[in-house]
Amino acid sequence: MNRVQRRYAVTIGAFALASVLVILLAASGSRDRINYDLPKIGPFQRESIDEVTIERRGSAATVRRSAGKWSVHPGGFPAHEPSAEFIVDAMIGLQISDVVSTQGDPSRFGLDEKSRVTVTMRAAGEELLVLHVGRRAASFGHTYIQIGGDSRVFQGGGELKTVFDRGMAELREKSVLSFEPDSIDEVTVSSTFGSPEAVRIRVVRDEAGWLQADRDVSDILRIDESTSIDEAGIDQALNFLGNLSAYQFRGDGDALGDPWLQLDIGSDGLQILVYEKEGNLFPARTSESEYDILMIGFQVGFFTTPFGLERPE
Repeated sequence: MNRVQRRYAVTIGAFALASVLVILLAASGSRDRINYDLPKIGPFQRESIDEVTIERRGSAATVRRSAGKWSVHPGGFPAHEPSAEFIVDAMIGLQISDVVSTQGDPSRFGLDEKSRVTVTMRAAGEELLVLHVGRRAASFGHTYIQIGGDSRVFQGGGELKTVFDRGMAELREKSVLSFEPDSIDEVTVSSTFGSPEAVRIRVVRDEAGWLQADRDVSDILRIDESTSIDEAGIDQALNFLGNLSAYQFRGDGDALGDPWLQLDIGSDGLQILVYEKEGNLFPARTSESEYDILMIGFQVGFFTTPFGLERPE
C-alpha cells in the first residue's frame, strides 16, 4: 500500500469512528426523552368519578357528587355544576407530551409544595389520579406537571394552572335569584332607609308601561304627584335581579336583625331583603337561596333609585 492509499484508508477510518461516536453520543444525550415511557393516564369511567379535591396555598376544596348533584366541601354547599364537570373532564382528558426532567429541583417548575396545585380524583373512595400542577411550560400551550408517585417532571397539554387553580369561592353555585324580567308585572319596595317611618311603594305594569299603584290601597305610601317613576330604571333593576349572582357569600357572624329594604317581585313570592351595612358591603337574602350574600352599594342602588329612595353610600 502506497502513501496515498494509506492516507485515504486513515481518513475513511477516522470518519467512520467519528460517525459511530456521534451516534453513541446522540443516543446517550436523548436517553432522557427516548428511553423513558410516559405514564399511562386512564381510561376512566366518567360516570364512576364522584370526588375531586383541589389543594392550593394551604387550603383544600372538594367537589363531591351524590344522587347526580355536585356539592362543595367543607360545608356541603351546592356546587356550580358546570365548573365541577369541567374539572372532571380536564382530569379525564389529561395529555402528557414529554419528559422534562428526571431529578430536577421541583421549584424550577413551580412544583414545590408552596407553589403547586394538587388535584386528586377519586371514585368510591379510591384514588384514580393525583396531579401536581406547576407553572406554564416554555413550550406554548403546555404546563409543567407531576403525577403522584412519580418524581419526574412532564409537560401537560393546556393552561392547566388556569383550569385547576380554584377554591371554594370559585366552585360554589353563586346564583341566588333567577326569573324572566318580562314576566314580572308588579313590584313592591318597602324601606325604612333614610326615613323615620316605613315607606312602601308599589308599581304595576300594563300595556302602557309602569304605573303607580291605586290610591285606594291604604297601606301604600304613594310617590308625590310631581315625582315620576323611572320606568327604564325599574326595567334595569329587573334585568339585574333576574340573573343575580352572589358578589360574595356572607360567612358566620352576628344575626342580621330586621331588614331596612324589602323588594317583592311579581306575585310568586320572589323576594330580596337587604340589611344594614357591614363594613363596605350590604348583607342580603333572597327567596331562592338559604345562604346570606354581600352586595356592593351600587348594586343595591339598582332597586332604590328608580323608586326615588335614597341611594346607599
